[in-house]
Order: sequence, then structure tokens, then C-alpha cells
Amino acid sequence: MGLVAFLIICLVGIVVLQFGFIFIMLAMMPAIVAWYTDTDRKHSVFKIIGCGNLAAGLSTFAPIVQSAFHSKRFDVESVITDPSVWLFIYLGAGSGWGMIYLCRFISRFVVTMTYEYNISTLKKQQQRLIAEWGPEIALTDESEQDNIEY
Repeated sequence: MGLVAFLIICLVGIVVLQFGFIFIMLAMMPAIVAWYTDTDRKHSVFKIIGCGNLAAGLSTFAPIVQSAFHSKRFDVESVITDPSVWLFIYLGAGSGWGMIYLCRFISRFVVTMTYEYNISTLKKQQQRLIAEWGPEIALTDESEQDNIEY
């Protein structure tokens, strides 16, 4: 069903947008490749890369689509031959890949720092309790720690 819908969208895009459709397909190529290479059932990698790619290309895609709806001709050649347009659109897809690979390290760092902070806070609280109640409340043997049920 997905392939049929994709082919129908492509045919409508070719009829309505003409050469603008080819430009949009080439510009969205990183997202298309991410769709086919993403092994996740929910296609989360595709969504991130596609959003970055679309956000970067939207300022270029909008005049093409708008001129197609008003039955006006849009000069796609000027957009296709401008390397800064391609650089900006593909940098948007690159930012999506950057988010995919960098966010896992950033989140691991944040979680590790949070756990380390919690551990140090609990150790300080334990030292305060030992100072207040005496050393007999502290576990003295490693084997005693294994017998505690939480």
C-alpha cells in the first residue's frame, strides 16, 4: 500500500510541479535514503532526518509549490544551479544525522552526571547519619550488604 501511495504522489507531483518535482526529489534524497536504510519499525531516523531536510528546504520548496498552484511558471534552473541552495538543504539533513549521533552521547552524559550527583548526595547523607547515630548503624561487612532486600 505504501508503494502505491508513493507512486501516486510522484505522478501527481510530476504533473503539477513538473521540473520543480525533480528538484524537490533530489533535495529530499537524504530523507528518502534514510527511509530505506532505517530498520526501526517506527522509522524514527527517517523522521529526524526528514524534518531537518524539509526544514532547510522549505524556503526553496514553497515558491515552487505556490507558483504551481497559481499556474505560473517557476524558473527552477536558477535554484538548481545555485550551490548555496544545495549546501543549505543538505546541511539540514546533516543536522538531522548530527542529532541522531550526538544526542545519545549527550543524554548518556546527562544521565551519568545525574546519577553521580545522586550517589554523592546519598553518601553525604549517610555520613551525616553515621555522625549523628554512631557507627553501629552502618554496614561494616560487604556480606551484610548482599543480604539486604530493597
